[in-house]
Amino acid sequence: MNPPLTIRKEYEKELFKSKEELELRVKERTNALTNEIVERKLAQQELLRINSNIALISHRAGKLEVVNSMLHNVGNVLNSLNISVGLLKERLANTPIKNLPKLNELLIQNKGNLLDFLTNDEKGKQVPEFIHQMTQQWQKNHIIISKETHNVIESIQHINEIISRYKLKDIDEGEELGIQEPYLLSEVIDSTLLIASPGLIKTSIQLIIEYAPNITWVGDRVKLSQIILNLVLNAKDALLFCNQDDKKITIRSELQENNISIKVLDNGSGIDQEFLNKIFTYGFTTKPSGHGYGLHSSALAAEEVGGKLEVTSLGINQGAEFTLTLPQNNSKTK
Repeated sequence: MNPPLTIRKEYEKELFKSKEELELRVKERTNALTNEIVERKLAQQELLRINSNIALISHRAGKLEVVNSMLHNVGNVLNSLNISVGLLKERLANTPIKNLPKLNELLIQNKGNLLDFLTNDEKGKQVPEFIHQMTQQWQKNHIIISKETHNVIESIQHINEIISRYKLKDIDEGEELGIQEPYLLSEVIDSTLLIASPGLIKTSIQLIIEYAPNITWVGDRVKLSQIILNLVLNAKDALLFCNQDDKKITIRSELQENNISIKVLDNGSGIDQEFLNKIFTYGFTTKPSGHGYGLHSSALAAEEVGGKLEVTSLGINQGAEFTLTLPQNNSKTK
């Protein structure tokens, strides 16, 4: 046999074998690439599904946050309303008017000799003083009942205004309707304190109000009122949880060079330094029975009216100062 021919056949055999191995590897690689493409498409589909779910969850979470904010704000006013109704019930139960039927019956029994009864009878002699005392007590009750009735009306009106901001379309979009109007800050603060005052009546907290004169601002009055109410109630809670003897809440409005500021200060339980940057976080609270909605919704409302809400505290039992800053370019002074 010709040696060169044998070598050639051996080369051809090796070449054929290499070709088969190469085709096998190409086929395997092709299958692997095909599988990889299929897996990549499946992964992309899964990613799209996950992103869609995340968007849906985020949308629902946004709606839930809006609803929680609304319920929290309405709940604050309802608590105040409940206290006012309780005070009204207490005053009406103790009104001196309930003694009028007895007095009327006594006078009718002696109407034939009324002059003699009032001047000579021991019971009759007490009638003028009784009427005098009853009149004084009625006057005191009338002042309180009138005030609390006004509080009830203000509270109901405020609840209506809060709910009117959350129409179905706006809740679905995670937004509120805002009404821009000019108003005196002092009037808004006063009306807000009417809502907060029932919760402060039975406490030893002193309320100090320091207004800058005649500051007006154009914006959403309801949102501003919600912020102030949340800050005042938050300060009240901070004072109830501390052992401070001289408990004070100070509300101060100031017209600064470029801004309007509304400050709510208390000398209560204070805020730990490590929590200062978390205090406006949704769901974060340092109160045993808190939900973490009030300050968070207040911070969001501050942004929505073009301002910002900040807090400072020197630490535990050192009180706190919340400052709402509103841009001066939306304001004017009389």
